[in-house]
Amino acid sequence: MPDRSMVRTVRSLVVLFRDVEALARDSELTLAQYRLLLLMREGPRRAVELAARTMVKKPSITPQIQQLEDRGLIRRDADPTDGRSSRLSLTEAGCQLMSRFEEQLAESVGALVGPDRAQWMARAFEWADPAPAPVAAPDAGACARRGPCAPDPCAAE
Repeated sequence: MPDRSMVRTVRSLVVLFRDVEALARDSELTLAQYRLLLLMREGPRRAVELAARTMVKKPSITPQIQQLEDRGLIRRDADPTDGRSSRLSLTEAGCQLMSRFEEQLAESVGALVGPDRAQWMARAFEWADPAPAPVAAPDAGACARRGPCAPDPCAAE
């Protein structure tokens, strides 16, 4: 039997996520588009990989990718390991929009939960931070599977 406090935590997360979705609705990005950009921030990705990582079918993700590409937020390059495929990468405009989106949502969520809870949440979720660290010594196997490893394209230089 799960701990009751964990059940309450799960319920709170679901409610908070609903509120975050509502806040994002008036933004320049949808949460689905943000998830794609967040994955590409880790490095170039094939569309099939993005679909698998976001748990949607490739035909469902294709229009989202096309919208991001049409807006100049991502670019499509030939996959050096597979001439039939392409890899998708963030552009500078994509990095900038992602940064604005994150700041806007952070401010909105902070206002929603209040400063004390916001600080507590930041500490509580540090373990889940998806932000990649700069790649100093990449795993050669991972790079061969995904293409050239590079530092975070959105990291300040």
